[in-house]
Order: sequence, then structure tokens, then C-alpha cells
Amino acid sequence: MPSVFSRLVPMLTPQVVALLVAGLVALRLVQRVWAARVVAQKLATSRAAKAARLQREEALVREHLPETAALRAGSDAAAAADDDSVLGGGEAALVGLGATTLVSRLRAGEVSAKLVLHSLLARLIHAQKRFNVLSEPTFEQALRQVEELDAKQRSGAALGRLHGLPISLKDSVNLAGVDTTLGLCRYAGQPMAADALVVQLLREQGAVFYAKSNIPQTLLSFECSNPLHGRTLSPFNPRLTPGGSSGGESALLACGASVAGIGTDIGGSVRIPAHFSGNTALKPTARRLSLQGFRPSVPGQAAIPAVAGPMAQRVEDLSLLLRELWVPAAWERDCDLVPLPFDEEEASHNKAKLKVGFYVDDGFVPASPACARAVREAAEALRAAGHEVSEFRPPRVADAIALYYSLITSDKCQTLARQLEGEQWEDYCSTLITGVRLPVSLKRAVASLLEKVLKEPKAALIARASHESSVAELWQLQYAQKGLRQDWFDAWKAQGDFDVLLCPVHVLPAVPHNTFKKISFTCSYTLLFNVLDLPAGVLPVTRVDASRDEYTVPPSSILEKAARSAYALKEQDGLPLGVQVVGKPFKDETVLRAMAEIERLVRFEQKPIEL
Repeated sequence: MPSVFSRLVPMLTPQVVALLVAGLVALRLVQRVWAARVVAQKLATSRAAKAARLQREEALVREHLPETAALRAGSDAAAAADDDSVLGGGEAALVGLGATTLVSRLRAGEVSAKLVLHSLLARLIHAQKRFNVLSEPTFEQALRQVEELDAKQRSGAALGRLHGLPISLKDSVNLAGVDTTLGLCRYAGQPMAADALVVQLLREQGAVFYAKSNIPQTLLSFECSNPLHGRTLSPFNPRLTPGGSSGGESALLACGASVAGIGTDIGGSVRIPAHFSGNTALKPTARRLSLQGFRPSVPGQAAIPAVAGPMAQRVEDLSLLLRELWVPAAWERDCDLVPLPFDEEEASHNKAKLKVGFYVDDGFVPASPACARAVREAAEALRAAGHEVSEFRPPRVADAIALYYSLITSDKCQTLARQLEGEQWEDYCSTLITGVRLPVSLKRAVASLLEKVLKEPKAALIARASHESSVAELWQLQYAQKGLRQDWFDAWKAQGDFDVLLCPVHVLPAVPHNTFKKISFTCSYTLLFNVLDLPAGVLPVTRVDASRDEYTVPPSSILEKAARSAYALKEQDGLPLGVQVVGKPFKDETVLRAMAEIERLVRFEQKPIEL
């Protein structure tokens, strides 16, 4: 008896097959159109809900405007007479004081927690309208909290060490009752049940949490844009990015709409925004600062450790937060932490001379003239102050770059792609995932062409680095990473056994939007220290000077040529320039000490953007 299949075969004429193929293609097209429509509807609903929340919470702030003006007129900050000065100008003198000075005044009763919060919220409302810095407003709960804190102070009760200090949070940090979205619709409308541990510890000392800041979709970019919350603009030039992934935080700080915040870093995500936007930041050694209650973009990836890190306007403000986070209460609640308390003696050992190594070219892509000048000026300031300063030759940077790309994409970006299912993708996400999924044979052919024909070994390295790895291959990569760390440790000791290293944060100053997907390799100066798991801080030291910072030599590689395409001095003139200070493992306080010394010596003029 003939099978059903054998009876159907004669019916499959070329015309029928063509119709079937056309039908399948049409069905797939309809599915895609429908999926795009569903995504668009989800985005529209989520955006409308956020806009309504922001409007409602902004109205709460405006209700307090007369009270805020009265509070300010009664304090010794800056008097304000009308809505315009309360909403954007008169409070600049207060919020420009920095977190450490603010806490001192708050605890002394010289200003109220309510006045400080209202002043920041007033600036934040303007900053949000101009630069789109927020992922979530949390004004209402913060306004309730400062009422309680001021009542507590009036009663004479003991105050927390951070009494009344407003702190902003990167979107990925959980805050009870508030969404943690990573810029994805799938997490919108799902408020978190509990605070992250760092939030708990800071709140226990009287800190107030009033805003969650914007991020790039899935966090893996040095720009700051996602389909859900939109694009954050640099307060210095809206045509440029404030950095990423903690870009909303850096923009808030630049605007004087925050005095301190918490970000995260897996490749430069607190350091690059601090450099682009003129802030200070620290990427601690892994396992010193809790990630409990943070939402990761690639859960389970541990070879390149993500870390939480403080961001602020001044170096002393980083230490202010870390004193409350590197405490027994942290490692009693988080089993992953190394129980190292804040080392006050090391952080404040101001009289001891530092031994500093520096470099401006990592051997992968040289820093731009502006970024190189920033490092040299900081090194010269240290030398002039009597510190021992000499050049350092960084070993095996290209190997570190290859390891970073190989480790971070070892699952062929499947985990990242699952996060993005049913979402509208940012271009850089599409570029990353598509590139990783290209056939290995094709990538090898491209790499061979680049290396053997075009004589571009560094570009070839990038072309072949991102790929899926088997378990055995992953273990080999991790073993190679361990060897690289030891080689760096040996070179550090052999070349001078420095206390810290000084180097660029990035090849470039703040860059135009939509640049990351073309020049992601310019992160080499930061992601190196994620591979090595070394503590690294950033602080501003000077500004771009178009009259001094032109290139004078031709590019030496196609990577350098690509990087120079984003070096636009007319747009970047006057932008802040940071330097990176790197320490040995778990010598985070030595990094903070060196940063404080550089800050004291260079006296960078830092004041909030006019709003």
C-alpha cells in the first residue's frame, strides 16, 4: 500500500513548490510584521506609563516649590524668590558642595534633608527635560523619607552617618517598589520586591534614594541609549554621549542633579562615563562590593567579573560611600564578599611619597593627543610634588583584548540574545550578536586577509576573537587569563614595583552618538583591568584644547584610523578629560589615595552645568 508521502510526491510540481515556498515566506513576513507591531505596542505602553509617572512625581515636586523657597531663604545656602530660581538655578551653590560637605552640614542641622532633596529634584527636572537622564523617578518615596529624617533630627535621636544624603542609582541596581529594566520592555511594570544590599547598607545610615538613571540596552556599551527610555545626551554637548553604561549617572553628576551614585563596571562602565562627563569613579577589585540585588545583563558569566562602583563629584565622596559599604554588615549578608574593611590609614596616608608608573600608549591603539596630554600633565604634577614617577611598558595588551572578547562571547551571545527576545534591538546589540554568529570559517578568512595581506594583526585579532567556545576551550581561556594576570604582576614588580599606574581612560574624549558599534575596541584602556581584575579609578584633570590637541602623525593602523574618525575637536573642545589610576589587587585604598593627591595637585575646576 503506497504511503501518503509517495502519493504526494507526484503532486509537487515546480509550480506547487514555488507556491509553497512563497506561502512560507509570506507567513514568515507576516509573523515578523506582527512581532514588530507587538513590540511597538509594548514600547508605547511602557513609555506612556513612565511619562505618566514622571509627570505625577514632577507635580509633587512643584507642589513643594513655595516651601523650598522658604527653606532656602531661611538657610545660608542661596536665597530663591521664584519658581525659576528654585527649579534650576538658585540651588547650584548647595548641590555644588559635594557629598562629604553636604553630609557634614546635614548632620550639623545647618540645612535640612528636605531642602537638599528639593534642590536636587529641582535640577533633576530640568536635566531630564534637556538630557533625558532617568530610567525611573522615585521622588515620592524620597520625599516621604526626608520628612521622616528631618523629624528624627528634630527629636534629638541619633543620626546615621549619611543622614539625609541623596544618592542616585544606575538602573540595574534594585530599589524596592521600582522597576529594574536594563532598557528592556520585558522587565517594565515589574517593581522589585527588595532593595539591593548596597542600598540597604546606605539607607541604614540615612541615605535617600530619589532617582534611577538611564543605561544602554543590556549595559554592554559605552554609549547610553535604549528603546524603552531613549537616549541620554551629554550635558556638555547634546550631540555627544555622556558615556556608558553608567551614562545616566555621569550626566546626573555633571548637571549637579546628583552628588553621589552607584554604578556598575564590566569593561569601563563607571570609568568611561566619568571620563566623558568630568566625574570621579572607582572600579573596585571584584568581590569587595556586593552585587546582591543587581540585575546582570549576562547572568552566569563570571570570567570577566562585573563589579559595583561609586561615582561622585569628588574623590573624597567615593570614600564616603565605601566606608559604609566595606563593613562587616556587608559580608555577613553576602557570602561572595572578601571581608576587607575600609583601610583608613592607607586611604589617608597623605605624607608618604607615591611610586607611580605611567603610559599613554597601550600598544593596541594610542591615546589621542588630548587624552595623552591629560596623563602627562597628571604625571608631571605628581613628579613636581616630589613623587617618584617613571614610564611603564604595559605587557600583552593585545592578548588581554582577545581574551576579553573571547570570554564575554563564549556562549555565542545566547544568554544576551535571550534577554533581547521580543525586544526592539539597539544597533550595537545587533552588530555584536550578528558578528559573533558569523561562521567561524568566514571569520578566519577575514582575519587571514587582515593579517597576511593588509598587515593589520590587531584588526585580525578582533575578527577572530569573538566566537562560541566549548567547555574545554573556555577552561583554556580562563587558564590563559590566569597566566596573563601573573605576567602583569611580574612586569609591574620588575619595572618599578609601583604603588599605582597612571594611564588614559579611553582613546578619545566624549564621542558622537552611534559611534560605539564602529570603535568598541577603543575601550582597551579600561577593559584591560576587568580582565586583570585590578582596582581602577578615574578623575578629571584638564579639558580638551583644540589649539593644542591635534594629531601630528598619520595613523599606524586601520583601528587607529577608525578611532580618529570620532575625534572631532570642534565638538569636543572644552570637554573634561580624565585619567585612570590603577592599583594592585585589593589595594583599592591606595588608588583612592593617589586619586586624592592628583585632585589636590591639578585643582580641576569642577562646577555643575548651568540649567
